[in-house]
Amino acid sequence: LKGTALAYSVYDQPAQRQRADSDLLVAKSDIEAARAALAAAGFARPEADAQASGALQESWTVVEAGFHHTIDLHWAVFNTPRLAAVLPAEACLAAAVPLPALAPTARMLEPAQFLLHLCVHRNLHRTAPYFSGGRAWFGADRLIWAKDIALLAARFDEPRWRRFIDLAGESGIGTAMAEALRFAANAGGSKVAGDVLAALERQRPGPTAAYLLRSGRRRRALANWLAEPGWRARLRRLRALAAPPDAALRRRYPGLEQAPRLLLITRRLADFLGLGRATDGTASDERR
Repeated sequence: LKGTALAYSVYDQPAQRQRADSDLLVAKSDIEAARAALAAAGFARPEADAQASGALQESWTVVEAGFHHTIDLHWAVFNTPRLAAVLPAEACLAAAVPLPALAPTARMLEPAQFLLHLCVHRNLHRTAPYFSGGRAWFGADRLIWAKDIALLAARFDEPRWRRFIDLAGESGIGTAMAEALRFAANAGGSKVAGDVLAALERQRPGPTAAYLLRSGRRRRALANWLAEPGWRARLRRLRALAAPPDAALRRRYPGLEQAPRLLLITRRLADFLGLGRATDGTASDERR
C-alpha cells in the first residue's frame, strides 16, 4: 500500500518517493503469521494496548545500522471501520498485481483500486494527523499526495478509468473522487479528461461522500463508533478514543513527550471538543 508501492511503480527512481514507513496489507486470517514473521526478522512488537485498542493496523520497527525502519501492518485498507466496505481487504488481495521492481513476489493494489485508495486516504487526513519532521499535521492538500495521484492517473487508459468510475459509484463517492482529482490537477499537474470528472460528478453522492467531504472530527468519530460490529467492539473503540495507547498519544503531541499521561489525555479531550488549540493551528476540528 501507499508510498513503497508507488515508489517502485510510478516514480522514475524509488528514492524520489520519500516515505517514513512501508505499509503491508495482509488477510485478517494471516495476522498472527505476519506478526511471527516480523518478530523473527527482528522487528519490535507494538505495545500490547495498541493491539487491543480496536485499531485496524499496528506499527513494527527495527533498527539496523542506526536507521529505523517501520512496517505498518494492516488487515484493513483504511484504519476506520466506517470505510470497510469501500475497499474490502479480501477484494484488494484477490485483485492485486505484481510489483516486480520491488521483488519477484511483491504485489500491490490493482491500479483502479490504488487510485481510489490514494484519493480516499488523502481525504482522511482532514481530521486524522500525519507526522512529518517530528510534528503532527492535519490537512488533505499535501503536495506529495497530489504528485502520487498525478503520476498514477497518468498511466490510466479508458478501461482503467471506467473501472475507477464504477468503483466510485459502488460506494457513492464519485463527488469526493472528482474533488481529489481536481486537487491533483491543480497541485500536481495531473491531466484528467473532462468526461471522467463529469461522470464522477454525475453520480449520486452517498453518505460516504459526505463523510469524506463534509464531516469533521467529531462526526467521523461517531460514524466509526456506529460502524463497529457489536457493542463489545464499540466499547473498545470508546475506550481507545478516551485513552489511546501511550506511544500514539505522546507522538501526537511532540514537545510534551515527558508530560504526565493524564495531562496529555486532558489536552486531547480539549482538542476533540474544540476547547483547546488545535494541533495544526486551525481554530476547529469540525471545519476540517
